[in-house]
Amino acid sequence: MIVLAGAGMISGCATRPAPADQEPLVGEQQAGQIAGGVAGAAAGSAIGEGSGRTIATVAGALIGSVIGERLGARAERDDYQRTAAVLESNEDYETTEWENPRTDNEFAVTPVNSWREDGRPCREFRFRVDTPRGTDTRIRTACKQPDGTWQVLD
Repeated sequence: MIVLAGAGMISGCATRPAPADQEPLVGEQQAGQIAGGVAGAAAGSAIGEGSGRTIATVAGALIGSVIGERLGARAERDDYQRTAAVLESNEDYETTEWENPRTDNEFAVTPVNSWREDGRPCREFRFRVDTPRGTDTRIRTACKQPDGTWQVLD
């Protein structure tokens, strides 16, 4: 029952592309958490009988969701770091593309305008991601923070 409910949640999230003017409904971190929870529950339900099986299913779901969330967060962190590197080093209209092998998502980032605001570099950039759910392209703005990270402003 838990496995079927989780599978329905995943398939519902995975097949609906986000409109171009909205953030995706489920990010890699949340998708990893859901998938890990479902896998953990399935593994836990295969252990024991009666109330022992119920406890194992719940424990498996909790452990799986924590592991899945961490794996998903790692994928997002890697893509953020690649985007920051592009903002740091690319000239305007120079595109960098990559594929994240853990998610099968393909990215393309192109800075299109650079300026300084309050003494810090800012850049407008085109961000495209191709996922199994579809393609999303946005124009974003980011400014470099005093700690060296890039903060997306919109």
